[in-house]
Amino acid sequence: MQRRNDQFALQAGPGQTVKYKPGEAGTVSVGATSDNNLTGLYCEAKGAASGTSSLLAGTSQKSMTHDFSILVDGKATPYASAQVYCYVQDDTQRTWTGILPLTVADVVPPVVAGSSIDASPGNQPLNPSIAVSFPESMASSSLNSTTVLLTSASDPNTAIPLTILVAADRKSVTVKPSANLTKASTYNLTLTTGVTDDAGNGLALPYTLAFSTDGTSPTVTSTVTNNSSNLPVNQVFNLSFSETIASASANSSSIMLTAISDPNSNIPIDITLALDRKSLVVKPSANLSRATAYLLTITTGLTDDAGNPLASPYQLNFSTDGSAPTVLFTSI
Repeated sequence: MQRRNDQFALQAGPGQTVKYKPGEAGTVSVGATSDNNLTGLYCEAKGAASGTSSLLAGTSQKSMTHDFSILVDGKATPYASAQVYCYVQDDTQRTWTGILPLTVADVVPPVVAGSSIDASPGNQPLNPSIAVSFPESMASSSLNSTTVLLTSASDPNTAIPLTILVAADRKSVTVKPSANLTKASTYNLTLTTGVTDDAGNGLALPYTLAFSTDGTSPTVTSTVTNNSSNLPVNQVFNLSFSETIASASANSSSIMLTAISDPNSNIPIDITLALDRKSLVVKPSANLSRATAYLLTITTGLTDDAGNPLASPYQLNFSTDGSAPTVLFTSI
């Protein structure tokens, strides 16, 4: 049996790739050879591209070549697929089919979808962790210390060292200062146009996020009201704060209990700070004296995480129970 020499090939035109931009025209080169005489060639583009072409062969033509023109849809989305189908037939009615898959190139600049602090850019902690998100995957190598910059509003020309972490899906990047920032200060986080997507498209414009660090003093509230009287001698005080308190600042130097009659008495107390550091419990280490006035003081030595102290000392006056019990009912 004689071996046949049939060949059929499709390829992108010279100097072109298999990725085409929306609205771009291109050519597909088609070639066919056979031991039999070829009778015709037909091509059609489908999907995100359009175009049709047919070519009839001459007499006793055993090979054909044809450049088929296509046009990519101007509204095609990035990475949309297109296919070129070509058919060739010989004089024995045999048909060959060739398919060339094409992809629409991504030429759309990426955008920033938002940040984790959009809703509250003020009063950020001194070591903020800020996540910036994108609607598409970004090129990891483009998110670096030259394209992701943190600067102080007072010194915009000096970049502050950052830790930059790209998410596994590459649709977000989290940045954190390598050292604590300065309290009550304004900063700018900038992503330059050097940040690109997988197709190499850079941000159309730099993205800048302005935020400020905490400069607000914490406030205190207590479950015991000021000037309360007839409290038990083992009264427990629950104190709440408007924000997270620095653990090291909640100690016997900043929280003190004294007798009104002896301001230097400095009565021993137990201080327990809650896990969320937004409340603490103060309890005398031993029972207090009855019918005695006391003063619980929180000084400006107590601070939040940013180092902001109380605006002024917090003082709570109270007195312990000194009344004798009475008999409400007797029976014989």
